[in-house]
Amino acid sequence: MMMSLQSTAFQRPSSPSPPVVYKVVLTGGPCGGKSTVQARLSTWFENLGWKVYRVPETATLLLGGGVRFNELGEDTVEEFQENLLKTLLQIEQVFFDLSKDSTTSCLVICDRGAMDPSAC
Repeated sequence: MMMSLQSTAFQRPSSPSPPVVYKVVLTGGPCGGKSTVQARLSTWFENLGWKVYRVPETATLLLGGGVRFNELGEDTVEEFQENLLKTLLQIEQVFFDLSKDSTTSCLVICDRGAMDPSAC
């Protein structure tokens, strides 16, 4: 995966300007490099003086808690998926709200997102 971020919008401003907030959603399959790109973008923008928020992948958080789909009934799977989406949206909103109050330019990077399934 190759990235080029040469835009002047991402450079250190020469004079004070109002902070901006960019939201980025990384999509892709397992082992597609999303976490690596998230880490590299974070480092790059933090070195420019930006505030960077990294929104974790919600499914990984919940599945890491011991959920096993093969142990769930059909109705429970559907309920879990609904709750996963609600949780994902709430976690994203927490970071989006924090970014609004940033006194410096801010980047919010989501490791997957609510619209990720539509990219498939």
